[in-house]
Amino acid sequence: MLDHVKPVFLLFLIIIVSGATGGRLAANRGRNVIVWCLLCALFPPLLLAIYVAKPRDEQ
Repeated sequence: MLDHVKPVFLLFLIIIVSGATGGRLAANRGRNVIVWCLLCALFPPLLLAIYVAKPRDEQ
């Protein structure tokens, strides 16, 4: 039983990793970290959107 990963655990890891990655990318680009964490956790393809987003100009 310990020699395989349960699908629920794997799904949980995907959600955590994509959310953390989206938050880190958002922080580097000057976006709202919490919103992007939640969006990327729910919809992992949005990582591409935040990846190609240009950093905001600070005034």
